Amino acid sequence: MPNQHIREERLLERLHRMSTEREERLEESSVERLVSSISNHVLKLLNTRQGSVASDARYGLPNFSHLPGTFSSPETEKIRTTIHEILLKYEPRLQRAEVEFIGSQSDEITLQFTIEAIVEHLGNMVPFKLRTKMSPESTFSIDLLL
Repeated sequence: MPNQHIREERLLERLHRMSTEREERLEESSVERLVSSISNHVLKLLNTRQGSVASDARYGLPNFSHLPGTFSSPETEKIRTTIHEILLKYEPRLQRAEVEFIGSQSDEITLQFTIEAIVEHLGNMVPFKLRTKMSPESTFSIDLLL
């Protein structure tokens, strides 16, 4: 009931409250935009093959489709390390980024990794977490977890 605030608060108090609420909404939406921008860039980075970008031949991931159908520890560790290295190089908004292999799905040829990091937003440290799935064709999908 809008008239309730009129009786409870003076005009300047209402203006201050509305301004504060607006700033909080703007701050929240800008965090969402930042996280969305980073997520979209990570997805693009993971699905771009090295050598396919004319301005930077090392942008993206190498083609992992040549690896054997069942992934062993050395192979998954190489993929995990490579993902970590490209995130450090090409997505500087992610601070303290960690990539962890979390297993494969029941088909054993779809690998899953988590990417956890911290993102700075307006002086605040915001947690960032994605789950990635790598298909047998070496294409990635992502799910935002935080």
